[in-house]
Parts: sequence; C-alpha cells; structure tokens
Amino acid sequence: SACLIDGLGILSLFPNDSLAEMSGTSMAAPLVSGVAALLFERAPDLDPDLIAAAILGGSNAPKPSVISNEQVTGSILSAPSALAALP
Repeated sequence: SACLIDGLGILSLFPNDSLAEMSGTSMAAPLVSGVAALLFERAPDLDPDLIAAAILGGSNAPKPSVISNEQVTGSILSAPSALAALP
C-alpha cells in the first residue's frame, strides 16, 4: 500500500534564523517517515499496510480529494491521531 503525501506549505528552517514555507514530497517524506517510526515503535508486529492505513485514517482532512482508490490529498498529517487510529 502506498501513501501519497504532497507536502504543501511546510515550514522549514532557513539561513539567518528564519523560516520559509516550502512544498514537495521531499518536505513531506521526513515527517511521514517519523510518524511511521512512532507507529512501528508502538506496534512493531503490525503489517505495513495497517501502518499506512493508520497514517491516512489519522490525518485531519479539512478538504480531502481522492486521486485514486489509494491516494488522497488535502489532509493534514497528525501523529497523535495516527497513533489513536492504530488497530
């Protein structure tokens, strides 16, 4: 199972002690990987498809948009909600 995370408007550290809003999968990947690691720590024997489902199921979706049967965009990643969505 795959999660598509488009990474729009992620705040990142920038030179001179400033922040910049950036977008792209390269910005989202570390955040999603970190949440996946938290979920695997809580449930190390869980199937990766169930981890992906918890990430997607725990996302706050103000305006979700279905791209395909496995891809949804418009959600906001939430580690506490993903943890709560674990089976």
